Amino acid sequence: MTVNLPIDFLRSFVAIVNAGSILRASEHIFLTPSALSLQVKRLEEMLQVSLFYRGGRQIAPTPAGKALLIFAREILDLNDRAVLSLTGDRFVGPIRIGLVQDFADTFLSGLLASFARANPDARMDVRIAGSAELIGLFNSERLDIAACLSGADSNDAVVSAPMLWFGHAALMKEAVLPIALMEQPCVFRDAATRVLEAGKVPYRVAMETSSLSALRAAVSSGIAVTCRTAGFSDQVLNGPEIFHLPPLPRVGHSILSRPNPHPTLERLAELLRASMLDLID
Repeated sequence: MTVNLPIDFLRSFVAIVNAGSILRASEHIFLTPSALSLQVKRLEEMLQVSLFYRGGRQIAPTPAGKALLIFAREILDLNDRAVLSLTGDRFVGPIRIGLVQDFADTFLSGLLASFARANPDARMDVRIAGSAELIGLFNSERLDIAACLSGADSNDAVVSAPMLWFGHAALMKEAVLPIALMEQPCVFRDAATRVLEAGKVPYRVAMETSSLSALRAAVSSGIAVTCRTAGFSDQVLNGPEIFHLPPLPRVGHSILSRPNPHPTLERLAELLRASMLDLID
């Protein structure tokens, strides 16, 4: 009986051999270590052979694995050449894009619609996470494009935006200011605590969360004050009653993309840049 070897299994197999471990391979393929292990197991079951010697964190191919590696590389090369010859410059996805929650909430729906109209055959895998996680995923080649927050003077910053204080004005009367913060690492958290301490404003952390929705709830319900950029909430603290709150720095809106990207990825990056500029305007 003919056995058809799945291309994605072969690609994962080659990535594991090249990386020397499943964990390191997962940093280059958009799959978890457990998913990669399952693919190897299924490949071994299909072929009825062991493909790796297993021991510790490092794994090495068996003689059967070395034999398969030769064929796998040839199959993948033929597959990629066939796809390229038939699609031309059309990107064969998925496009792996990462966004911080701030950007996802403000312009993701419009961006997706614009991109889909211009690229009807493209598919996007969207990851929503904090800036530090997105940068790590991009650096390990698990994202094609990342839109994140940075210092205002970052080389990757498309534009910078002012940070603002948000909350109920009544909280300004409290002797110790209650603030709500996102979990570390967070540029807004760092900025808020730094300027409050520099300005000798007494404060207490009333809420710490990993959820932007929870942060909004804390502000809208009058639990605490926080800092973010325009669009986070309509409860901006900008009246005379907040004279004792120190000014905040600006934050960069950055896009990470590969040098000499595929034209489709370049178009998506341009849409992201335009959305960021419109957000500030």
